[in-house]
Amino acid sequence: MKKTIIILGIISFIITLNVGIHADNTEYLYYIEGGEAVIYGAKKTDKNLEIPSSLGGFTVKRIDSDAFCNSSIVSLSLPNTILTISPRAFCSNLFLQEVTIPASTEYIGNQAFADCPDLSTINFEKDSAPIMGIDVFKDSLWLNSQPDGDVYIGDIYYQYKGDLVYDTELAVRENTLVISGGAFMNSDKLVKIHMPSTVKSIGEYSFFGCNNLKSISFPENTEVIGKYAFANSGISVAEFNNNLKRIEDNAFLTCNSLQKAIFNNGLEYIGPYAFYNNSSLKEVMISDSVTNIGNKAFYETPIKTLHLSESLHTITEDCFYGTEIQSLHIPDSVINIENDAFGNCNSLSEITGGDNIVYMGESVFENTTWINAQPEGLLYLKSVLIGYKGEMPSNYTADLKEGTKGIANGAFKNQTTLIDIIVPDTLVEVGLGSLENTNVKFTSPFAYVGNVLYKYSSSEACEDLVIPDKTTSISSGVFCSASIKNITLPNSVTYIGKTAFSSPSIKEVVIPPSVKYIGENLFGSRYAVAKVEKGSYADKYMLKHNIETVYISFVETYSYGDVNGDGVVS
Repeated sequence: MKKTIIILGIISFIITLNVGIHADNTEYLYYIEGGEAVIYGAKKTDKNLEIPSSLGGFTVKRIDSDAFCNSSIVSLSLPNTILTISPRAFCSNLFLQEVTIPASTEYIGNQAFADCPDLSTINFEKDSAPIMGIDVFKDSLWLNSQPDGDVYIGDIYYQYKGDLVYDTELAVRENTLVISGGAFMNSDKLVKIHMPSTVKSIGEYSFFGCNNLKSISFPENTEVIGKYAFANSGISVAEFNNNLKRIEDNAFLTCNSLQKAIFNNGLEYIGPYAFYNNSSLKEVMISDSVTNIGNKAFYETPIKTLHLSESLHTITEDCFYGTEIQSLHIPDSVINIENDAFGNCNSLSEITGGDNIVYMGESVFENTTWINAQPEGLLYLKSVLIGYKGEMPSNYTADLKEGTKGIANGAFKNQTTLIDIIVPDTLVEVGLGSLENTNVKFTSPFAYVGNVLYKYSSSEACEDLVIPDKTTSISSGVFCSASIKNITLPNSVTYIGKTAFSSPSIKEVVIPPSVKYIGENLFGSRYAVAKVEKGSYADKYMLKHNIETVYISFVETYSYGDVNGDGVVS
């Protein structure tokens, strides 16, 4: 019989950051997320709707999608705490006549007030300049009464109403702060536009399909370029200002005339598919301020020259797949390289850097000149084992070189002659499927490579699981499908890989202060509670990623009994 004792200090206090539990009071329906109240409806909607600034002690910062769609609101009052009005939040209110957008509002989603035929008065408080979605005020009395041409609301360029003539050049008026979503969508007669330096955000789909728009000068104060903002447009050069922070998903997707993209200092984020399949893009200079590039961001673009940011931690899946780069320098900041990141880069012959890589996906350098030139046998990139090249001998024991930190995903997959693996103490990451369909034997339910927990194989539901004391690392995705409610890690653990606890069954994980690294998306896209010591690395990680945290004092943790499932009582 397994018996476990865990001695922990008194819980000091609780910080609630994310709670997915719905709550309500006498009037409004809401839930708490990230320590904030999100209203998703009301038990009964009054004609004169006054949204409160707080509910249940939590500040109201968001109105959820469709929250008051198809209601009978005549007048609406929003508090100065509102940050987000989600898509369709107040659409199809047939009698709504007036709305005032608070200065606190940062985002108004697609069709938030669409199909409100009596809505005639729209006020934006002073200094209000929210990022605007598409068709926010579609089919309102206000919009229908606007003359053809440029339509503004306060300091927001809402849209061009009517048909443009061929070879149109437009100038957005001075002091404009926002270009609304869809403002010029599919305007194939627009060839040039001037935007003043005051523009802070360019909305999603704002220039989508403007295939005759050849050049654009990005305003010096623009901070955000929205999703699909210039997708399928005709621009040939994109040089971004120093204040730009985010290029959202698909922003320049299939811009087949775009030849050069220069990212100046200040940019932090390039979204997934941002420059996907740009058939003319040959040069990309990614500034050192960029910390995140989404998957497939430069997929199948003919890039020949690539400079990666010295602040980049992860090179995401398919990010540079199929490009024409010939040489690659991987900055010291990079720890993770995901599946197929440089796959099918046939011209890639030289790779330098990469000294700090720990996690490597599958087929990262598949079909490159570099990998084809490597000798047969165990194949490495610096301290990561990529796989075995050539035909593996019978009854083979893989003796990994000293200093090896990681084994790539699928490294020995389907190598049926592999019977054992010898690893150094430096190993911290064993990739998903790396020993699948081999003859390496593991105990159940915990499968170890050295002291690295590589796999948890039990499919039985478990209320509480204590990880064995010898464990130094938890590899990526180990518990992604486990039926476990609560997990406790020993003080020996120093490394936790990405998505390690992403199973929807997991509700709580105790993480000791010995942990010095945690990978991305620890709990996946769902909520769980992390019990950590205040001020520890784990505490800082949870705070950064907005994960609910309970503070505890780690006095001592020990276990006895059959703690590793091998049938031996210790």
